[in-house]
Amino acid sequence: MKNVVMAIFFLLSINSFAQEKPQFNFLKKNSVQLDLGGPGLIYSIGYERIILNGSRFKTAGKIGAAYYPPALGFIEVWLPVSVSEIISFGNHHAEVGMGYTFVNDKYTSAIGEESRKWDGFITPNLSYRYQKPQGRFIFKAGVTPFFERYAGSYDMHFSGGVVFGYAF
Repeated sequence: MKNVVMAIFFLLSINSFAQEKPQFNFLKKNSVQLDLGGPGLIYSIGYERIILNGSRFKTAGKIGAAYYPPALGFIEVWLPVSVSEIISFGNHHAEVGMGYTFVNDKYTSAIGEESRKWDGFITPNLSYRYQKPQGRFIFKAGVTPFFERYAGSYDMHFSGGVVFGYAF
């Protein structure tokens, strides 16, 4: 009888150790996102792809675009590109990444001729992300400072924003 009880206890203990940890992999790896603020200055529309989709850690790449009419007085074309690491805690995630926003700016030469040149800003990000592993809705809020190279050094411009996305 003692051996039977010990065998049952042993089998129950093996079963409890063999249980799988909950999986937090995203089932939908692609998304379309609207950034309000962030690396596109006022807004940008972007596409994100989950490249590595682990249970706890995920890697995402994102590319976006924003256009501002010349009458607004901003640089007209903004193309933010970034790579982020997502750390999952169920439906809640921390996101840290690094990006570069390409801008197509006008320059006036010393003789008064206008030309366009591609330039840009370094744009790191630190965000909170809400997304259910099997869900479609994405919400992010975070900070995205801009680092601009000016006269051999970098100037920082503080920025932040929110993101609304749809995963598919």
